[in-house]
Amino acid sequence: MENACPSHSARHPRGPNPDYSTLWAKHEPALKRLCVQLLTSHDDAEDALATARVRGWAHYDRDSGSIRNPGAWLYRLTRNVCLSQLRSRGRARTLLDDVGRHDGSRSADPVEIVIANQQRDAVLRAIDGLPGRLRGPFKDVWIYGHSREEVARIYGITISAVGQRIHKALRIIRAEVTPSDQRQTRSEDPIVGMPETIRTGDDARLGVLLDEIAWRLDDSRVVQIQLPSGGTLEYHAAFDHSVARRQQRIETLTEYVTEHVRGWIRRFELANLLVVENRLAEAEVQYRHIMARQPRHLPTCLALGRLLVLAHRFRDAIEVYEQALTHVRAAAPRHHLVGLLERARAGIVFPRFCMEQRADHIQRAVEAFKAAIEAEPENLSHWHELALTHEAAGNAVEASAAYDGALLVDPSDVYALARSHNCLRLLGLHALAEARLERALEVDVNYAYAAKLLGDLRASKGQVYGREGQRTLAILRRVTERNPSSADALDALTRYHERRGEVEIVIARWRDFCERYPSNVKGWMFLACALMQGGDTEGSADAFETAHRLDPGCLDVYERGGTILIDAGRHEAARSWLSELLHRYPNHWSACIIAANALHRLGAPPDEYISMAQRAIDLQPDIAGAHRELARLLCNAGRYAEALEALNRSIQISGVQSSAPNLFALLGRLKPLRALGRDDEAEEELRVFEDALAATELWEPERQVWMARAKLAFDDWTGAERLL
Repeated sequence: MENACPSHSARHPRGPNPDYSTLWAKHEPALKRLCVQLLTSHDDAEDALATARVRGWAHYDRDSGSIRNPGAWLYRLTRNVCLSQLRSRGRARTLLDDVGRHDGSRSADPVEIVIANQQRDAVLRAIDGLPGRLRGPFKDVWIYGHSREEVARIYGITISAVGQRIHKALRIIRAEVTPSDQRQTRSEDPIVGMPETIRTGDDARLGVLLDEIAWRLDDSRVVQIQLPSGGTLEYHAAFDHSVARRQQRIETLTEYVTEHVRGWIRRFELANLLVVENRLAEAEVQYRHIMARQPRHLPTCLALGRLLVLAHRFRDAIEVYEQALTHVRAAAPRHHLVGLLERARAGIVFPRFCMEQRADHIQRAVEAFKAAIEAEPENLSHWHELALTHEAAGNAVEASAAYDGALLVDPSDVYALARSHNCLRLLGLHALAEARLERALEVDVNYAYAAKLLGDLRASKGQVYGREGQRTLAILRRVTERNPSSADALDALTRYHERRGEVEIVIARWRDFCERYPSNVKGWMFLACALMQGGDTEGSADAFETAHRLDPGCLDVYERGGTILIDAGRHEAARSWLSELLHRYPNHWSACIIAANALHRLGAPPDEYISMAQRAIDLQPDIAGAHRELARLLCNAGRYAEALEALNRSIQISGVQSSAPNLFALLGRLKPLRALGRDDEAEEELRVFEDALAATELWEPERQVWMARAKLAFDDWTGAERLL
């Protein structure tokens, strides 16, 4: 992704310039003594010194003209790095605090900490106080690192206008954070050149503060995990720092950890950046190095364990968690680790991906995370893992409640706001799901998972034309530009073309993607769906079988591909999939529905496929979609009265009759009512359906499709043909 400012590698293709290297070498001994004095730990001092060196290098060329005393400038920069590190120790809400990273380390000067905090808070307040038309472009460029061209597309303005708004925002921020006795003279000193470039000495400090704020922001990327089966699994990874402009940082940090074998803070940062770059084997080496020297560093254990689980290396993950447990004494982190350990033993990767779900271990994991929450209710990680465990087991109600718990702790928790989307939609709470996605992107515009879901939602509403279509496209392009090798990101963009009826474009994009990334499981699955829309049943079945071969644990492949195999006449393969599905997901409601539909299509007796669908209801009685699927199968079996009861229950759960899933239920009632000879009720139901359809935000072509379905329910083929 193009950045607003030149990258480090562009400005320094061969490393720091000689002037800076000479300056640093001259002052390094004194700066190292300062770090040791402030941090009271040689390891931390080495890490802080490396950070100061990199940060000074990043700003020296830009600000050298305004630096009157280079030694004092380096001293202030290094001291601020140390104070920031001390501040991070006190504020970080991680499990590490419960284990105790550095017992007995003395605090920095309270006055210095207060001053540093006040400076940063003043800048944040100034940014929040900007007018809306300035705040958005400024944050997108300065804080989130987007290019001006990208910001111009999002806001529908020219690139020049973006620069002007950033220029005005910087002047306002500078005025707000400048002491009142200096504002008169400072206001006469204009900012010249590029709006991002801050020229004066005080403005240089403002630039450092803005960079620190940007660095402290959470970030996310789609990471590609290589599987033993040969496939590549996509994972939306979140980080507690920015991962933009990482190439130069990886090179610098690699050099640093080679020279400072004992240092581990910078090594942990390096490992995380290697994960973003999909250099997972190298990241594992760094994580294990930290664990060997700092076995009490719990974040390393959690990161490595997650990496191993995603790679389906459950035994290795279990060993990591068991080793960590030997160093943890506090109750909350012990319960948390036990939960992760039991979930790994259950064979769960993450929702809709598993090797073989084991109910007893799932229950133990749930109990462990609940115990962690009871011991430490304000730690969001406990709530997240509890929700993730429930979601993976197919417990939508329980997962939704856990996400709600996280949001009670922090209403701006981006992870819970976005991840709760699937559970809420299953429970019929579509408006709440959409509101949370919007809020998630307000908090973090770069959160790829939320942006993808919101793009899908806008496309489903038909916002693919005109000005709204341009905004939808800008959102989706942002996702793909940040994650160019992600099938999830491309899926969001192809939804846009799909809604515009551009099926050929969708197929072409997915063919190209699968040629470039032939091991990507989701890529083949989405290609299969596109081919199915294009009427190529055989090609779709081939693509689904490729996806299944690459990762036989993906529930979505079973759900979308099972019926296609049957349509293509590949009944033996479909039966094999069915057996695997029930073995891997024996207690998942969605797997039961998938199996029931497959049994029906394969010609099984009605009692067999209806009992399988009923088991889904028994597992999750509050999911409207399960009741709709049961009703459809009951209709196929001629059991119309029972089908009406199931549809009524679906409508009751969903609540708001203007949602698309309820349209399915209302439309579904027409057939059993007519079959039971209750034509008057069917006519009345049709009017209710039409009112509900009018209240939706569906685009007009889709409304006509819905009305055509209603006409067909009354055998009005002419009316349906006229609508289509």
